[in-house]
Amino acid sequence: MDQGFSLLVVVIALGMFAVGLLAVVSLVPASRESVRRTVSAARAAAIAERELARIRTFYGCPESPPPKFLEGSEPGGYRWDVRIEGDEDIYTVTLTVYWRDEGRENSEVFVTRFVPR
Repeated sequence: MDQGFSLLVVVIALGMFAVGLLAVVSLVPASRESVRRTVSAARAAAIAERELARIRTFYGCPESPPPKFLEGSEPGGYRWDVRIEGDEDIYTVTLTVYWRDEGRENSEVFVTRFVPR
């Protein structure tokens, strides 16, 4: 018995290895879900950034006051709406981006203010 491992030690070691391997494998679906949610939220942020820049560009001067409400849609099932409040001194813009993810409606809200030039 001094020359090697007993069968019990080998079985215990294989069991510990199997438990560790199963733990690592079970993390894969959770990490894929997290990556998918992150990509969706990043896409929503990119849409919001583009639309907010467009609003500042088109309605950034006192001669062209912005509308109170705008909406639009994007490829991939994304849609957005904008609510603009304020007067000619400062506007508060609330932009909400909506999308469906595995049958569930998600949304992200972005709020900013701008002063017409």
